[in-house]
Amino acid sequence: MSTPLSSPRRLVLAASALLFLAALPAPALLFTDHPPVRGITTLAFGWWGVVLGDFPWFANPLYFGALVLLWRGFNLAPAALSALAIVVGLRTLGVDEWYHNEAGGTPVVGFGLAFWFWIASFAVLLIGGLGLVRAKPSPAAPSA
Repeated sequence: MSTPLSSPRRLVLAASALLFLAALPAPALLFTDHPPVRGITTLAFGWWGVVLGDFPWFANPLYFGALVLLWRGFNLAPAALSALAIVVGLRTLGVDEWYHNEAGGTPVVGFGLAFWFWIASFAVLLIGGLGLVRAKPSPAAPSA
C-alpha cells in the first residue's frame, strides 16, 4: 500500500502545482486593444464573474480540494474533483469579455498560456489520481 506521500504521489502533486504556478505570471486573456490579463489577476478577480453568470473561476476551489485530498492519500476523489474542475474550467472558452473597469467589458479575442497551464494542472491531477488508483495493489487473497 502506498503512503500518502509516496514518490508517485509527490510527483503528481509537484507537476500539477508547478503548472498551476506557471499559469500565474503568464497571459491568460488576450485582447485587441489592451494588454493581456495575467493568470494571477484572473485568480484574484475571476470570482467576480459570478455577478455576470460566469463560473469558470470555481474550478480553482475544486482543484485545491483535489490537491488536498491527493496529498492526504486519496486517489479517486481527487480524480473526480479534477475532472469536474476541467469541465468548469473549460467554461472559460465561453467568456467573451473582461471588465477592466466599470466603464464596460473589453472583448476577449483569445486565451494565453496561463489558461492552458491552468487546465493542464487539473489534467495532471486527474490522470495522476487515476494512475494511482490503478497502481494500488490488490488485497491479498484469503488463505485457505
